[in-house]
Amino acid sequence: MVDWLKQIDLPAAWLSLDEADNDLPRFLAYLAAAFQQVDEEIGSSLQSALQSPQLPAMEKVLTGLLNEIAIRKDPLILVLDDYNLLTEASILDVMRF
Repeated sequence: MVDWLKQIDLPAAWLSLDEADNDLPRFLAYLAAAFQQVDEEIGSSLQSALQSPQLPAMEKVLTGLLNEIAIRKDPLILVLDDYNLLTEASILDVMRF
């Protein structure tokens, strides 16, 4: 994957996962941090949502994240290393959205 990323020369947000990442707030925080390695603007709404005492509706949170990605002029790649280790239904729902 690393060699391929070097060949295409596009920015990549890389998130290495393990079994402990089967916690929705933790996963979302790491996802935002991975995106912010590429673009500081991506994930800011997600990080704000994670600071609230109760997590807002996922659709609202994810729509904000997708809008932050969509306004980029240049494409980027998200790599979820060891995605197969994710089993938490709420996280899988996030990824399907």
